[in-house]
Amino acid sequence: MFKLSHKEAIQAFRSYELANSLSLEIYDYLLSAYNELSQHYGPYGNIIGLFFHDLMIHFSGIIIQREFIWNYGEDIAFPFVSKNYALQPFLIDSDQYFGHSNKSEPLPMWRTKGIISVAAGNGVPFSATEERLLRGCFSLFTRHQPFTKAYLPDRRRQLKRVSTLVGEITTKFDIPQKELLAQNWRSYAGHHTSANRVSIKEGGLVVGSRASLQNRKLAINFLQQGRPVMGMTHGEITNSIFDEPLFGYAELGFCSTLIDYGSKRVSGRYNSPLAKPVSVIGRTSPTVKKLYKGGESAFALRKGKKRFLYVPTIYNGNFHYGPYRGFEDSLYIAWQEQLLAALPDATIKVHPKSAPLAFWKKIDSRPLEICLCQYDVLVLDYYSTGATLAISSDKPVIFFDIGLRNLVSVYKDFLRRRCHYVDIDWGQDLQEQIDEALSKLMMSSITWDNSFLDSFSITSQPATPVWRELLKLRS
Repeated sequence: MFKLSHKEAIQAFRSYELANSLSLEIYDYLLSAYNELSQHYGPYGNIIGLFFHDLMIHFSGIIIQREFIWNYGEDIAFPFVSKNYALQPFLIDSDQYFGHSNKSEPLPMWRTKGIISVAAGNGVPFSATEERLLRGCFSLFTRHQPFTKAYLPDRRRQLKRVSTLVGEITTKFDIPQKELLAQNWRSYAGHHTSANRVSIKEGGLVVGSRASLQNRKLAINFLQQGRPVMGMTHGEITNSIFDEPLFGYAELGFCSTLIDYGSKRVSGRYNSPLAKPVSVIGRTSPTVKKLYKGGESAFALRKGKKRFLYVPTIYNGNFHYGPYRGFEDSLYIAWQEQLLAALPDATIKVHPKSAPLAFWKKIDSRPLEICLCQYDVLVLDYYSTGATLAISSDKPVIFFDIGLRNLVSVYKDFLRRRCHYVDIDWGQDLQEQIDEALSKLMMSSITWDNSFLDSFSITSQPATPVWRELLKLRS
C-alpha cells in the first residue's frame, strides 16, 4: 500500500466527510420508504426494515469506495462492495456470495435441542471470562437456530418495491448499471425471504447484535407471530451513546425487550429505533465493573520514560459503510505513522480482527482489560469497546479526535472531562498537533472525572437480569 502525501490525506479526509453527508441522505431516503411501507405491512413484516442495514452497507459503500484513493482488491461479500464495483457495478455470482450463509458446519444436536423452549440467535454477548458460567448455561439451555428465511407478507410485491427503491437510489446518487444492481438485489432479497409463514414452536428468542442479518430475520419471524424477542447489546456501554443510524435501525430495535448496559439512556438525532421495544432493561458490564475506578482525580506525569499503549481500531479493507464508521485504510495508516513517529516506544494493542503492520515495532495481543494496568498512558483515536474499558480505569488517557464516530453530545462532553481530549484539524500539520498535545500532557497536571461512567455501564441490580427475562420467554 502506497504512502499518502499530505495533500492526498486531506483529499481522503474531505471524501470521508462528503461520504458521511451522502450516507445520511441515503438513510433519510430509506427511512421515508420504510415508514411508507409500514403503513401496509407494519414495522416487522417490512422488507425495507429487514434489509435496512444491508441497503445502507451497499449504497453508502458505493458512495465511499468510488472516492477511495487506493483500491483494496476484489475480496468482497455482498452487500459490501469493492472500488471496481462502486465505479462500475457488475452482476454478483449468487453461488459465491449468497450460498455461504447456510453452508456452515452443522451444530451438535445438543446445541439445537436445548433444555428450555427458547431460541437463540447469533453473537449473544456474554463475557468469556467474567460470565463464563452464564455463557455455558445459556448454550446448554437454549436452542440455537440454523440459517433461516424471513417471512414477508405479499412477498412478490415487496420484492418489487425493493427493485424500485434500488432504481430510485441509483438515479438520485448517479450510480451506473441500474438494472444489474436491481438484479443483484432481487437475488439477495429472494435468498433470505419466504412467502411461507412457518409456525414457531419456541416461546421466545434471544439475539445479539441486530446488525446480523440472521438475527434480524429471526427477530422479524418471532415478532410477526407475537412471540417475545430479547435483544442484547454489546460493547460494555449503553449503545444509546452513539448518534449513528446503525443504532437506530439495528442495535436498539428489532426486539420487544432490549437488554442494554447501564441505567442511563441518551438520545440523538439518528439513533431512534425503527420500532421501539416494549421495555428496556439495564444490565451491568462485569468487565467495566471490575476495572472501574470512579470519581475525580488529578494526575501529573513525572519526568522519565513512560509506557504508552496505543489502542487503534481495525483496518476495514472493503468492509466499509457509512456514516462515521471508518477511514479508508491508507488514510488511517497515514495518521498512525504520524502518531507513532511521536511515540516511537509505544506499544500497539493488536485488535483481534486486524493483523499488525510492519511499522508496528512493539505489540501486545492480550485482552485490553488484562494488559492496560501495565502501562502509564493509554492512547485512543476511536471510540469502541476498548475506549470504554480505557476510560473506566484510573489510567491517564489521551484521546485524539480525528473525526471518526459520532457520539451523542452529552456523552462527548463527559468524554472530554475524562480524557486529555485533542481535536485534530486535518488541514493543519498533523505532526505539530500531535507533538503539542503530548507536550501538554507530559508537562501539565490534569484533572479527570469518570464518575459519569457507572450509569452508562453499571446498574444497581445485584445480578444480571438475563435469567429472569429468559424464564419469562420460556412461558
